[in-house]
Amino acid sequence: MSSSYRSGTPGNEAASAPVRPRPTPTLRTKGFWDAARRGELAIQRCSACQRFFHPPAPICMRCHGEDLGFERVSGEGTIHSFSIMRGSPPPGFESATPYAVLAVELDEQPGLVVMGNLVGVPPEFAQVGRRVRVVFQTLDDSFVLPMFEFIADESGKV
Repeated sequence: MSSSYRSGTPGNEAASAPVRPRPTPTLRTKGFWDAARRGELAIQRCSACQRFFHPPAPICMRCHGEDLGFERVSGEGTIHSFSIMRGSPPPGFESATPYAVLAVELDEQPGLVVMGNLVGVPPEFAQVGRRVRVVFQTLDDSFVLPMFEFIADESGKV
């Protein structure tokens, strides 16, 4: 690993540095963000048909049920796709570039995809089909973001 590798989130190098933009939790997404603060990944699920879906919606996308709640999931899955962000970063991401943004298909259900950054390895290591698990990163203002790290194979290699 090179010494120039960055973990995927901006540092706090200077007090005047732009702050990384934060998602704005809403009533619909509150269960997701509350779980993240507890170090859990929770995904919206319909109690009628048991289907998970993300991002949260006002009704079930499958059966149109309205009895929805958030349920803890394993946080493990497979990289479905990814993009490595390079070049001129938006404000707040200057110290994080380059970084990999992953679309992770969670083990709980085919097609259940959650987005997050890859941490713990250089972004160039991202590969479709690689196994990952959720980890949580607290930003400087106590906002918690789900991120993903590689799961070691049978030999313990990451």
